[in-house]
Amino acid sequence: MSAATGPLDSSQLASANSPAFALTRVAYLVNLTYLLWFWVTFAAGYWVYSWFDLEPGVDSLPDAGAGGWIALIGWALVASLPSWFGTRFAVRARRAGGGRAATIALILNLVLVVGFFLWILLGG
Repeated sequence: MSAATGPLDSSQLASANSPAFALTRVAYLVNLTYLLWFWVTFAAGYWVYSWFDLEPGVDSLPDAGAGGWIALIGWALVASLPSWFGTRFAVRARRAGGGRAATIALILNLVLVVGFFLWILLGG
């Protein structure tokens, strides 16, 4: 016998008080921290550039050699930190039975992690 493919009835949806629903909501809302986090990473970028006496917008961190590449990768990891947390919450929500909403949150957060990471590494 195959599983039903129709819409879910209310007994199959995560309740608003369930851990899966709460984790899914946090997985989405954690991305709102980017409203503040962009300013933090912007300032951090200038600080990282100052370590190598480089001018942002003129020079690039890879111009500083291996240390510059390491700093650039570290900066990219820190810049995408909210989405790393969002990914973790979405994985936990999926395991708790969050369903499609948790899966979408997981995909969204992974796309943001990869996007910000590549944007910084490619000199965005």
